[in-house]
Amino acid sequence: MSSLSHRLAFNLMSWREWGIGWIYYLPLSGAQRLFGAEALVPLGWDEGSYYEYGRDVLDRMANEGRTILEARAYLLSEYVFAMPIKFIAVTLLLLWRGIFVGHVVAMLAVPCVAAVMLFAKGDFWRRWMFIFLPVFFMAAVNAALSVSLYRYNLPIIVPYSLALIWVGIWLVDFLIAKFDHIGFLATARTFLPAMR
Repeated sequence: MSSLSHRLAFNLMSWREWGIGWIYYLPLSGAQRLFGAEALVPLGWDEGSYYEYGRDVLDRMANEGRTILEARAYLLSEYVFAMPIKFIAVTLLLLWRGIFVGHVVAMLAVPCVAAVMLFAKGDFWRRWMFIFLPVFFMAAVNAALSVSLYRYNLPIIVPYSLALIWVGIWLVDFLIAKFDHIGFLATARTFLPAMR
């Protein structure tokens, strides 16, 4: 129940804070330089944050004089059904925060995921989606019901790794086609697995 209170407190953020969050939750984003440290406090974990409000205020309010079921009903009615657009928008933002497992490496992996979804074909695409979709669904559920920490989404490393490999092989193929006039890269390419 406490994790739900922690999560739903984020629904209280302003739309400006929501917009800032898309930059702030990127690894190495430089959001502090863009917006100043004070603007980022509510999106963090320390005093004055929505997390602190959910932990210290909302959780106590929800549970005060209520059973667990009544507390859950209160939270859902006041912070989900009363503000469905904000709930969905904040869930998407927290999903964004939660998918950067591996920090800087994930900043490479996320565009590679998009490339696989748009350009991969055949068996590789189907098999990759079979791995990716359940993991992504789990990350979305984590964003809806919790504060979506990286450690909740560790299984996403597997489809990230496959996407990085696929893009790497595509890049090698592109370089061979574009620049290899002596056949050296084509020979090196035979050592890489075919992932088309």
